Amino acid sequence: MAAYQKGGMVRAEINAILAEEFCQELLAPVNAVYKDEKARLLE
Repeated sequence: MAAYQKGGMVRAEINAILAEEFCQELLAPVNAVYKDEKARLLE
């Protein structure tokens, strides 16, 4: 818990796992907007 609270790579990895496993339905609209915006900016 201390490593997570400190932040950095540990927090990022745990957040990525949680997002991948548990939040796909909730994050899908956000990911879609992110991907669209990223593509638009890279044009």
